[in-house]
Amino acid sequence: MTEDQLDEALDINLKAAVWLTQAAVPGMRAASHGALLFTSSVSARVAMAGGAHYSAAKAGLNAFIRGAAFELARSGITVNGVEPGFIAKPGRGTLSTPEKQAEIGAAIPMGRMGEADDIACAMLYLASREAKYITGQTIVVDGGSTLPETGYAVTSHFGAGEGAA
Repeated sequence: MTEDQLDEALDINLKAAVWLTQAAVPGMRAASHGALLFTSSVSARVAMAGGAHYSAAKAGLNAFIRGAAFELARSGITVNGVEPGFIAKPGRGTLSTPEKQAEIGAAIPMGRMGEADDIACAMLYLASREAKYITGQTIVVDGGSTLPETGYAVTSHFGAGEGAA
């Protein structure tokens, strides 16, 4: 990776969260409430070939979420995030083809890639009054893809719809 690639990953995935939080907090403090929501990634938890800089930035974002939540809790501001797994969406290059989505989906315990609505619903929940006592957390929305030790465990040991449970 180049220094520019590292800087870009940190700028987009970590520094932007810090600067946007600093801009939003004064108004939220004045209102004595608010909810800051961030899109992280399961890449903060698992390794991805060629993505160490992205994973590090997302792990940093998760740490920022926890730290900001601690600092802002007494101001009535919650800080949370969602960690998407593989989400089917247009414009992801080779990941947007039906063949590739089927291949990836087959390795996910729920048998499919996620959809944008899966992420939106988790975000909506975290922004709702029902989540008013949740802060400093991230919700993993990945169809269970981070559950097995390896992708091999999903397809080789259990097959579709089978398992020890």
